Amino acid sequence: MFPEGAKAVKRSVSMVIVFLFMSMCLAANAANSVNLFGLDLYRVLAGRQGNIFFSPFSISTALAMTYLGADGNTALQMKQVLHFENEGLHESFSELIASLNKPSEAYKLITANALWVQKNYPLLETFLRDIDSYYRAPVNTVDFVSDLDNSIRKVNDWIEEKTAGKIKNMLTKDDVDSLTRLILTNAIYFKGRWKIPFDEKLTKKDFFYVNETTKVEVDMMELTEKFEYYEDDQVQVLKLPYAESSLSMLIVLPRAGVELIELEKDLTKERIERWMKNLSETRVQVFLPRFKILERLSMNETLMKMGMVDAFTDRADFSKIDGTHMLKIQNVIHQAFVEVNEEGTEAAAATAVIMGIKMAMPVMPVIFRADRPFMFFIQEETSNTILFMGRLQKP
Repeated sequence: MFPEGAKAVKRSVSMVIVFLFMSMCLAANAANSVNLFGLDLYRVLAGRQGNIFFSPFSISTALAMTYLGADGNTALQMKQVLHFENEGLHESFSELIASLNKPSEAYKLITANALWVQKNYPLLETFLRDIDSYYRAPVNTVDFVSDLDNSIRKVNDWIEEKTAGKIKNMLTKDDVDSLTRLILTNAIYFKGRWKIPFDEKLTKKDFFYVNETTKVEVDMMELTEKFEYYEDDQVQVLKLPYAESSLSMLIVLPRAGVELIELEKDLTKERIERWMKNLSETRVQVFLPRFKILERLSMNETLMKMGMVDAFTDRADFSKIDGTHMLKIQNVIHQAFVEVNEEGTEAAAATAVIMGIKMAMPVMPVIFRADRPFMFFIQEETSNTILFMGRLQKP
């Protein structure tokens, strides 16, 4: 028999365990939406040439805030494209945001949201309450009508501050105009050290083969250690963990003779999960180029191509934002930065949804030589969320 005090403690501990479990389940729903949307978007972007880098988390979060105000067919299309679930969606994002923003001395991972509203433009109290409750997004008053330059500067300054100076001057006069009434922004910043850093003394000039006829000289890093690793006849998959965290980079390198485009066509959540499940500790000699990518995406056409059409037209229904049918999305702008070197990784991204009124283990190490185009993902493993993803086509 337990004394009454011990029973109370046991009940309290049980309640905490249940609460934590429910929080993890909630966050997992948002993480699943983020990952599925990210993979869909990657497949669309993969059809063009060059490097790819973006944050599915940032784009999904900014559009989830926008989705709070959507209704009718507009909401249905957003739900389908973004893989949103009806039950507990915004609670799920709230839990995910809270879990990612836990402070750590080993790495920096910060995400932030904000609203930028035309002065004297009325928004529904229910929308403002939910934006604050679920997304912790403060409301900032600006004047797109009479002071456009200064309004754009305020948004850009916020983005630059929240991304540690990596995303600068994201919005321009081509993105925002005097018809703009509301901008919803998300920013995410990550800086982490490798659990096992590369030795700069081993970094040497080498070639990266963009394709069969083109090669470029790069600074190729080298490291031989035990890592989680998987291979089959099409890919080599390597997980590089960051220090003292549940964060890691997953690199998917096509076998020599296998085109990256072949893997991209069949890039699914199930395939990534299969790779992850089959990782095993193996001694690997890693060759990885230093690289840096800065990418800016205007996403209107891409999102419409994916099925989110009405939100950008006069058919848009965002009546849950302001009580009218006057708002539509003018632009969705996304910018992302990543730098990978011997010490670790620094990555940042920001998304702005701009809304306006309608008018119109072997003896010898396995060789992992990333000297050809590859995909990579930066993930938070506790919530199983893809924070950033991309393709290095040409360093």
